[in-house]
Amino acid sequence: MEGLPPGEFPAAKTKLKPAVNGPSGLVPPQILMILGIISVQFGAAIATRLFSALGPTGTVFYRLAFSALLLMVIYRPKLTREVRAHLSEIFVLGATIGMMNLCFYQSIARIPLGVSVAIEFIGPLLVGVATSRRPLDFVWLALAAAGIAFFAGDLGHTLDPAGVTFSLIAAAGWAGFIIVGKRVGSRIAGGDGLALAIAIGALCVLPIYLVGGDASHGLPLIPLIGAFAVAMLSTALPMSFDYIAIQRLPARVYAVLATLEPVVAAGLGVALLAQPLNLSMAAGIALVSCAALGVSLFDSNH
Repeated sequence: MEGLPPGEFPAAKTKLKPAVNGPSGLVPPQILMILGIISVQFGAAIATRLFSALGPTGTVFYRLAFSALLLMVIYRPKLTREVRAHLSEIFVLGATIGMMNLCFYQSIARIPLGVSVAIEFIGPLLVGVATSRRPLDFVWLALAAAGIAFFAGDLGHTLDPAGVTFSLIAAAGWAGFIIVGKRVGSRIAGGDGLALAIAIGALCVLPIYLVGGDASHGLPLIPLIGAFAVAMLSTALPMSFDYIAIQRLPARVYAVLATLEPVVAAGLGVALLAQPLNLSMAAGIALVSCAALGVSLFDSNH
């Protein structure tokens, strides 16, 4: 998911406008982040149960479409002068969200949830390292590479190469979400930018859904209700929490909490989806998480 950066990243020191003025502004951002991490991974676990009825692309489309509707109701975005001035950035953010989610769902349709999230986490890890030239940060990058090497040993055996490839593309999308989302959040007050971006993300996925074959599954009611639940758990709630927390937390605290994501994903994959993790997979997840934690804790800028 879905969108938490370890360490420093571009525009991190920009003076930000408050992301929200409401009840969620009273909740500590650390709590919002933890709730968001659990919510998004729980939603991803539920989403895998919808693939047989809606297909991965259909599940992504309905998740984003329902999420856009929910956020439109919550934020009621208006095309103000401020929004119009940054429409191109909002469009890029929306396309990035669509691509990231599409690749992530294609990945978890093929490989265990915990492995997919650990690989995807390389994206924000690279964002954190890219802004530093300290030798220690490259040690953490090497540690993450070692984690990926553990996964590589399972390619073609217990891990589908296509699933790993989709995770790597999703990692690039996650990195883009961090950078562009930070820029949009610093320029547009409230959640208007996020609501519009998710709507654009849904529109970007729609033609792929229509021509890719998943639309032939039809529109069964129960899976659509499930997709609405996934929209709440995996997009509307966590991305709103994430969008708020990214504006309010120091980058180091934000990043340290973010390292929980692969571990939570692995735990839910085992507990809810009965996805066994062999020793090399568990080691890979642990190494990627430790690398992200190292970048966060030893970042001298915060």
